[in-house]
Amino acid sequence: MSQAYYPRLASRVWPRLLPCVLVAVLLMIWPGWWASIPLWIAALWLVGRFRDPYREIPSTPMALVSPVDGVVETVTRVEDCYMSRKALRLKLKVNWLGAYSLRSPAEGKVLDLGKLPPESDCCGRMRIHTDEGEDVVMVLRGGRWARRGLVRVPVGERVGQGQRLGSTRGLHAVEIYVRDRARSRVEPGARVLAGSDTLALLNHD
Repeated sequence: MSQAYYPRLASRVWPRLLPCVLVAVLLMIWPGWWASIPLWIAALWLVGRFRDPYREIPSTPMALVSPVDGVVETVTRVEDCYMSRKALRLKLKVNWLGAYSLRSPAEGKVLDLGKLPPESDCCGRMRIHTDEGEDVVMVLRGGRWARRGLVRVPVGERVGQGQRLGSTRGLHAVEIYVRDRARSRVEPGARVLAGSDTLALLNHD
């Protein structure tokens, strides 16, 4: 899938990174380079935390790609309380040093999940309806630092497979629910990269 140019650093990092670099340069002039070391370390940390690298989206038909950089925690068959169906659930532990962007696991139209009871650690839920009639539900889970509004795509908009949807700030886990006839391509413990690694194949037969 072709992708238009996209900056390799998230835009929200620049108001923090530029002053940090500027002050570090001034400190190198006076009193000396040693005084600038903490700020250069901070600048490197910001670049690493907010990096948003290009990813090659797989061309496999009906593939479900990882929405985050992380590790597969569980692959289980469960009752999907969001869509009232039997489902394959893939739970991913988010790598907080991974890429900053949250990506779409599938191509389709964003639909409303309806009114659902609140969950203490849930900071976002999303339903993607594919052209083949499959429903992919993504649940974002985070701790006290997670914020709602991590997904910046409105209901009714189409998204592409691996498309950037928002950010991973504050997330500690992401759950993906698909119909139970889907075939998992990963096992617990597998490391995955957002947008490029396939989690499962949606079976439309």
